[in-house]
Amino acid sequence: DVTKMSLPAFDMLERRFPNLVLRHDGNVKGRVTGFLMSSHGCPYSCFFCADRNTPVRDHTVEQVDAQFSTLASMGVTAIRFNDDTFNVKKKRSMAMVDIASKYDIKWRATVRANPILCTKDLFKHYYDRGCKELQFGVEHVTEFMLKNMMKGTSSADNEYAIKQCQDNGMAAHAFLIVGYPGETLESIDDEKGRSEEHTS
Repeated sequence: DVTKMSLPAFDMLERRFPNLVLRHDGNVKGRVTGFLMSSHGCPYSCFFCADRNTPVRDHTVEQVDAQFSTLASMGVTAIRFNDDTFNVKKKRSMAMVDIASKYDIKWRATVRANPILCTKDLFKHYYDRGCKELQFGVEHVTEFMLKNMMKGTSSADNEYAIKQCQDNGMAAHAFLIVGYPGETLESIDDEKGRSEEHTS
């Protein structure tokens, strides 16, 4: 039961690992960055993932607010949500980023490229609440490799979600897998070519 967990010992990380945890990075360059988790688990069936088909367990709003408060008191002004799939519960994710905005903390997160989840209103809300970057588990550009991975999304889903992200003013970061069982030289070439088309 994650609602009974103690808060992370952020003060120990600051004292012992200042260069590893609180870093200047990526699309939050120039800000002291940290991380937190508002939920654990992912209900999807991606075959390569250790967390597939696991129940989503949510921290309470109070727990998440306390994490933000602690990080803000340490001078952190940007975070990465380390949730497995941040947008799996749309309304809850909106409440989480409202907390980030409350502390004027910019943020990024990994989201599912599903058209039902990646809506214009959701991504506008994310942007308005300080989102700098969304990270997508695209994994591959070909349909047969996505099916091999039991990803449950399509290339069209991925392109739609990334376009929604960029149209709403946020950077899009795609995670890709090369060499998964069933991969061919042709599919690798497809992956490389399509990736280069979308790299800015």
